[in-house]
Amino acid sequence: MNNQYRKVGKIKDAHGLKGDLYVLVFSGDVSWCKELKTFALGTSENDLQIFEVEKAKAFKDGLMLKPKNVTDRNQSEALKGKLFFIPDDLLVSDEGETIFLDEIQNFAVYDGDVKVGVITGFSSNGEQDLLVIEKTKDQKTAEIPFVEDFIDEIDFDNEKIMMNLPPGLLDLDEVNE
Repeated sequence: MNNQYRKVGKIKDAHGLKGDLYVLVFSGDVSWCKELKTFALGTSENDLQIFEVEKAKAFKDGLMLKPKNVTDRNQSEALKGKLFFIPDDLLVSDEGETIFLDEIQNFAVYDGDVKVGVITGFSSNGEQDLLVIEKTKDQKTAEIPFVEDFIDEIDFDNEKIMMNLPPGLLDLDEVNE
């Protein structure tokens, strides 16, 4: 299979008698569910088993999913607890849509004209997403709130995010590894 798969949830439970699965999606966002044709299950990214989708729909904090070739509750019970992966290409936003954070992984972050670092990961403080960056000046890690008020421009072609950060933000929010 040509697609790469990304972990987005886990199988929470079997549902009904015909092999349906309740999938808990970590983000709660299943906007991609109507386009889902295949998915993968496994205990890690290295042991994935690919399944075709018979039907899928949003349900609670995830989705209700019926895989082809899973025909009864015993088969679906055996999948309980497996990690749930979807094709990467479902996690690419269209212009004007909210972006998926993975789309900006490894982008350079600038405060005005000064490069402050490179995005190495993501976090959250409960209220907003945070960009985890490795700072250019000292290679230490810092977290920057990824909020509209700080963002001037996201340049996908050049993999840059132009921001206007409050003075001292990078020094206050230092995370030592």
